[in-house]
Amino acid sequence: MGGQGIGQVGTAQAHGEVPGLDRLIAALETEHPTSLTLVPSEGRPILRGRRDEDAGWQMDLDCRAPLAEELRSLVVTEDDEGEAGVGPAQQPDHTRRNLVHLVVQCRQLDVLRQLLQAVIEDQSSRRPGERVAALVQQGRSAAPRRIDVRIPPAPKPMQARSLRG
Repeated sequence: MGGQGIGQVGTAQAHGEVPGLDRLIAALETEHPTSLTLVPSEGRPILRGRRDEDAGWQMDLDCRAPLAEELRSLVVTEDDEGEAGVGPAQQPDHTRRNLVHLVVQCRQLDVLRQLLQAVIEDQSSRRPGERVAALVQQGRSAAPRRIDVRIPPAPKPMQARSLRG
């Protein structure tokens, strides 16, 4: 499953809206952070990204095979300008989680938006009650800024019932 795919946004499935994604994209556009990490409320980071002024964002993640295929579908391998790309993928042998390691190059903001949306929605479908935040950082000395990109709906209060029937 190797090979380098370079291209531009393809025709991926339409997704629903991720409430905090607009705030995150606005921060990435205006604040010009150097790194981005998506973190769930519990567990390991979902995605790590770093910004290169010339090459755009390089996203590094371990994901399940269906999400890896969806992320590959975001890229069409026909553009010589290298607007986006999915690097070589491999199935790690050292874990039993059956994850695929992907490195995705995003030079266009709409590619980055679609990638982040797909990753957040995948996490939300597997863990619907979990919060997901983005940590954006400018340089190594600054503390990261937290942006909540997914806050699960609050549980509905239980209605009291009378025991007297």
